[in-house]
Amino acid sequence: MHTRPMAGRGFLTTAAILATLAAFVLAGCEAMRPAVDGPVREYVRMPPPTLDSLRAAPETIAVGGLRIVAGAVLWLNLMPGPDLGDEPAGPPVLPLRGTIDIHPADTAGAKTLPAGLALQGAWLLAGDSTWALGVVASDSTRATSRSLALDVWGGPGWLGRDSSADVVVRVRRPDGAPLLLGVRGVRVEVSE
Repeated sequence: MHTRPMAGRGFLTTAAILATLAAFVLAGCEAMRPAVDGPVREYVRMPPPTLDSLRAAPETIAVGGLRIVAGAVLWLNLMPGPDLGDEPAGPPVLPLRGTIDIHPADTAGAKTLPAGLALQGAWLLAGDSTWALGVVASDSTRATSRSLALDVWGGPGWLGRDSSADVVVRVRRPDGAPLLLGVRGVRVEVSE
């Protein structure tokens, strides 16, 4: 009597071992997830706005019966140093920086921004060119109940003295709907 070895038996054992290990690893990863005290809201990353919608962004929007405007400050740091990517192996760092804030149009009143309002992105328009700016929430000294602020970077390094650009910020209303808000003719300050 001739017996044949079972060819698939070793494969099944290896697959079962790998499946068991994967289950333990995934269970460990789930246990490492930080706890969240409250409902979790996931936001879908929005596609960038079209060039036409950026150019047409209004300078005032209404949210919850409140008229909101934006302000922006841009500067170019052209001073030599490691901040400009002098290290040959370092990543290039674009010297344009700035801040964008939104606040009620009527600054005399003590109105606060609606709860749940957020800033989600920013773009710079200079001539026929457009750049998506890197954004991060500004420090708490500039963000209050009456204003929200972003620190921005990126864009062209060739803007010079007496240059100006338009800045557009995406505002997310408390209901999640996006609105664009523009600031026209922001003068670019230069540090040399």
